[in-house]
Amino acid sequence: MTTRAAAFNQGQFPTIAFVNLANTPLGVDLDKLVAALAKQLQQDFVPIWGYPAKLYVTQNAKPDEWQVVFLNDADAANALGYHDLTKNGQPISKVFVKTTISAGEKVSVTASHELLEMLIDPGAQLWAQSSDGKFYAYEMCDAVEAAEYLIDGIAVSDFVYPSFFESWHKPGSVAVRSSQAGQPAVPDSEAGLPDRQQRQVVDRDLRLAGQGAPFPPARGAHDASQRISQGRRGAPG
Repeated sequence: MTTRAAAFNQGQFPTIAFVNLANTPLGVDLDKLVAALAKQLQQDFVPIWGYPAKLYVTQNAKPDEWQVVFLNDADAANALGYHDLTKNGQPISKVFVKTTISAGEKVSVTASHELLEMLIDPGAQLWAQSSDGKFYAYEMCDAVEAAEYLIDGIAVSDFVYPSFFESWHKPGSVAVRSSQAGQPAVPDSEAGLPDRQQRQVVDRDLRLAGQGAPFPPARGAHDASQRISQGRRGAPG
């Protein structure tokens, strides 16, 4: 199995290039979308998660930049978008425009979802362990991916707070806020969300080898030996 060395987190916050390679209209002006996402980071996300980034629109990303790339069609089953690593080890988010719109979802929300998750888990490799010993993918948006809110009239993804992954807090305590938009958030294995039930998903490294892997029946709660990538926003079932 081929693995790639990461080339990120080398002592500075990232610059993220937004590249539109899709022929399908995004449904939103790209410059306005990136401005709204930059505002989401500055006013909402960074005060909670503490990881800023510079965002800009281009047609040619530099080798040391992270990317959010808009493409027409999904290259993984039932994915509206996901984050991964390029062949050079830089984080990249893919947003599938036609697939997202066909699913009745907003491209702006998929882009926000993948951007936020890529910032905190750029290598798509982080996990949180619950008090019952189960492992959950450290993804900020999956548990509230049905929720969105507006910034300058543009819909962006809701996201959970760090306390969502900290099982030692007393339920209902002031230390725990479910998400930015106040959406109740529970792990995928407890949420009963239809969009991931019995789905075939593909691990980043397995995809390189051309092999698929089924999502564990527990849907998000699995041991470290069954690490299936969760860095994706899925189409509603």
